[in-house]
Amino acid sequence: MNSNLELTPAQPMEVAPRPTPTTIDLLEAAVRGGITGENVAVVQAIIAMKREEVAYKSKLEFNRAFFQLRQAISRMDFYADKAAMNNGKVAYRYCSENELSAGLEPVLFKHGFSMLFSQRCEDGKIVAVVTLIHNEGHEVTGEFAVRSGNTNAMKDATAADTGATTSAWRHLVIKMFGL
Repeated sequence: MNSNLELTPAQPMEVAPRPTPTTIDLLEAAVRGGITGENVAVVQAIIAMKREEVAYKSKLEFNRAFFQLRQAISRMDFYADKAAMNNGKVAYRYCSENELSAGLEPVLFKHGFSMLFSQRCEDGKIVAVVTLIHNEGHEVTGEFAVRSGNTNAMKDATAADTGATTSAWRHLVIKMFGL
């Protein structure tokens, strides 16, 4: 024996990650094996598990991005650009829908978010609905209801409803983003 030989530890082998089978891969495997009630049920269960996994990952990405979004929003200033008048005097000032949108939208887009707005009338109230959608697929919906305003000589029913809609949207966005 040669005593000059040194033993060196074996280098660990890198194993390539196995690609995750797609839904089509699973279906093709089931067809190749002969379609039975059992393998169809297994494929359906695997597909459901995959959907849950994708939804979970999307929710995690949404939460991470929302946290970063809130940090960015907390450093923003919004200008109270509108005044509510009472007998010719300013009763209070508030941030308009335009001011909120102009400030929020660039920051939302930067963090992968967009807002979808809808509304409905329910029991004499206007309900504003905002769905916050993240580019990874997860979404969260918030609602805020206000009473529709009264009509008068200057405001018909449509104007009362649109004023309520604007108010509901503003309050929902303020609460949704912690403004």
